Amino acid sequence: MTLSRQLVLLLLVLLLMVITGTFLISARNSQLYLEEQLASHAQDAATSLGLSLSQSLADNDRATIESMTDAMFDRGFYRQIRIEDNDGGVILERKLEVTIEGVPDWFVNYLALETPEGDAAVMAGWRQTGVVRVSSHPGYAYAQLWRNISDMFRWFLLSALLVSLLGVILLRWLLQPLRDIEWQADAICQRDFPVLEPLPKTRDLRLIVEAMNRLSSRVKLMLRESEQLAAGLRRQAYQHPVTGLSNRRHFKNTLANLIDSPEEFASGILALIQLQEFKKYNDSNGFAAGDELLRDIAKVLGECTKGIPHHVLAHLGGANFALLAQDYTQQQGSALGAKLTAA
Repeated sequence: MTLSRQLVLLLLVLLLMVITGTFLISARNSQLYLEEQLASHAQDAATSLGLSLSQSLADNDRATIESMTDAMFDRGFYRQIRIEDNDGGVILERKLEVTIEGVPDWFVNYLALETPEGDAAVMAGWRQTGVVRVSSHPGYAYAQLWRNISDMFRWFLLSALLVSLLGVILLRWLLQPLRDIEWQADAICQRDFPVLEPLPKTRDLRLIVEAMNRLSSRVKLMLRESEQLAAGLRRQAYQHPVTGLSNRRHFKNTLANLIDSPEEFASGILALIQLQEFKKYNDSNGFAAGDELLRDIAKVLGECTKGIPHHVLAHLGGANFALLAQDYTQQQGSALGAKLTAA
């Protein structure tokens, strides 16, 4: 798994933990708030009904008691309204079965709302004539809680998607230098030595990129020096130092390879060229003049053999030169010999 995917996965896990914690805390706070509202609603209803029934209960006016109680019970969300006398006997009771529509059962079981009972004494002057007990119906509270939490969940989900998308984009931008470093390493393997610019703003990544740029420049310099050294060694091994032509070793190796491969060397010519009285010229004019003469002869021989395919012109040492040409007929060889002699 790539580093970017690991970071994205870590970001998603952290985001899920934060959102889950926030969601649970918000759900719990909403639950407590609605429980307080239910308790306050029940207590306010009990107090209001107790004040309304003070005279009717004192006069034992059952018709008025029922009408006032039914009016409150029908227009409000109440699970139970019970009117008791001072001995706890029930004077009047209205009950409603708790049915919760539009809310899943698992939600009701998980976030069970407590519905505390509100009570108020019914007074006739300074004398207590009874007690009113009221319990709020939780159906409306459950429906409101379900709507609130559903909306909250959708907002959290949308926020998580947006944050995740922004996180992925930000991580790709922050980790782009790592992909550039990978490309740079592959390029170095292909004997290309790029330098990454501009440098990333992140300090750690900038240090890595700077190190890779130094490595690229250093490897490029080392490779160039090694190539120059190899070229120099090849020149020393296979090139005559005075004339620049192939030396005896190179000529012998080439000839031996061709002899060992008859299918590639079916025909050809081998010419040996020697300067007459070169030693006498050397003794008379000095070694410097002799070397200059050898270089001039090498140029002349090079001009004469220009255009000959698959040939090797060598300086065997001293006044001796040699020419090896493939795919050459006897007539072509005679003509070339006459040309060399005339030159």
